[in-house]
Amino acid sequence: MNLFVRIKDVVSADLHKVIDDREKKNPTAMLNQFLRNCEAEVRKVEGLIKRQGELKAKFYEEKDHAAYMVKKRRSQIEIATRAGEEDLARRAHEESLYYKEQAVKLGDLYTKAEKDEYDLQNQLQDMRNKLKEMKNRRYELMSRENVAHASKRMTDSMSGLSDEGPSSYFDDANKQIERLEEMVQEEYERTSFDMRMAHLEREFALKDKAE
Repeated sequence: MNLFVRIKDVVSADLHKVIDDREKKNPTAMLNQFLRNCEAEVRKVEGLIKRQGELKAKFYEEKDHAAYMVKKRRSQIEIATRAGEEDLARRAHEESLYYKEQAVKLGDLYTKAEKDEYDLQNQLQDMRNKLKEMKNRRYELMSRENVAHASKRMTDSMSGLSDEGPSSYFDDANKQIERLEEMVQEEYERTSFDMRMAHLEREFALKDKAE
């Protein structure tokens, strides 16, 4: 076997294994694959029913042709008899009987094919209805799965909000703001003190100069 073909087969096998493993962990993926398989089966059945319709039409066509040949051979019997051609009349009679028999057989085959097609159409509709039900069921399961994921995420989030974490965040923020307020107040008091002292110094300087 060609080396590249072997490599391709190994890679393909590994890929299928990965997909299979993922699907085992994901029920929705498995369900989607199952529905895809069902849809493929429906398409196959549709093709077979279409073929059945074509065969039914062929039986009808052959039945009509056999009936036509019966009339034709009976007309030819009269012509050959009037002409005194007994061999031709006998041959035409034999073939008229043959085509008559064929017309009956083909008529029965057409009737059966028509009934089979009708039954198959009903079964196909049942398959389509069942497939539709399964798709709706899938949507229901997907909705439940979505709600479960959303609920779990909200539960996890609420759990995080109700534990010590958020409180400690607020406590730390509050302490930082208090320290900032204290620093602002200290800066204000220091600035105010310096301003007052400078004012007093100017006053005393002016007083001393005046004396």
